Amino acid sequence: MLWGLSMLKEIVQIDFKNVKKYCLKQELLNGCEIIIIKIDLSLDKSLKSYLLLSKIAKQKEILPLFVILNSSKDSQEKLKLLKNESYFIVEGEYVFQEFYKEIVEVLSPKGEGDICLDIADFKTVLDYKGITFFGSAQDSTKDAALVAIEDAVKNANIKDHSLHDMQAVLVHFTIHPDYKLMKIAHAMEIIYEHTHYETNIILGTTTDKNLSKEYVKAVVLLTGCDSWEFKQMAVNNLPYKS
Repeated sequence: MLWGLSMLKEIVQIDFKNVKKYCLKQELLNGCEIIIIKIDLSLDKSLKSYLLLSKIAKQKEILPLFVILNSSKDSQEKLKLLKNESYFIVEGEYVFQEFYKEIVEVLSPKGEGDICLDIADFKTVLDYKGITFFGSAQDSTKDAALVAIEDAVKNANIKDHSLHDMQAVLVHFTIHPDYKLMKIAHAMEIIYEHTHYETNIILGTTTDKNLSKEYVKAVVLLTGCDSWEFKQMAVNNLPYKS
């Protein structure tokens, strides 16, 4: 399956049905900024074609992003082949489609007061190698922004890692235009307090007047935990706690 977006033609989605076509007809990648390479480890026996496509994309200065479906303990050897790639692990096709929708929303500003994220911001975060963690959450309570970002980090399921392990963090809020940015700033303290001082933190917002004035959705991308080039200071290596 290959499909692009009318407002985001720079992104295409590739899987086992068309990966060889893109390897042979490299001109199809012209104009792309990011290619999302979907690999179903229950179907794909070899990653050779995918890795070749990734090499071709990098030569064209296109960011290849791998999304892994149906990973298991038996898949670990295959995942080692992606150590020099950026990749997400999702459970099943439905979760993948929801993930893709979230990415579209992050890159699709609607209001005049938005803190816009673009492809370059996205590439900055995903240019770090290794696994990328993704989480989202929404809330409509008094402290909606704070609750949403805390839950988004929890939903990213970083397991044996902490926020402090991450080299790059992208945070995006979807809010009503009247939602106070001071509340967003307060919620972001969770990220600033628990990440390394050298972590690259990128913030964006999308406003939508059709939302409730108290509604907040938070999306986080956390990456770079596998490739720090310096030793972490144990005194600052605090696990994330809600």
